[in-house]
Amino acid sequence: MKNWDEMAAPWVRHEARMEGAHRPVLDALLAAADLQPGMRVLDIGLGSGSSSLLAAEIIGPGGSILGVDVAPPFVARAASRVPANAQV
Repeated sequence: MKNWDEMAAPWVRHEARMEGAHRPVLDALLAAADLQPGMRVLDIGLGSGSSSLLAAEIIGPGGSILGVDVAPPFVARAASRVPANAQV
């Protein structure tokens, strides 16, 4: 079984590079989800929060996001980044 706490630390340390590398996939997933203003979003495995940040831009303040992750370091980092309409 993987230790997600150990796996999260290097990701958070190199967050900008990691998010940049994964951005094309995230953009495709968000496009396929066809999010609209005011929607509610469940972000499972939110990592450091980039998916919730981008989703929040799309759904706007009238929508809401609930993000979950098994790794406390990811949850802490995401919570420090997400806007008011997102709960981690």
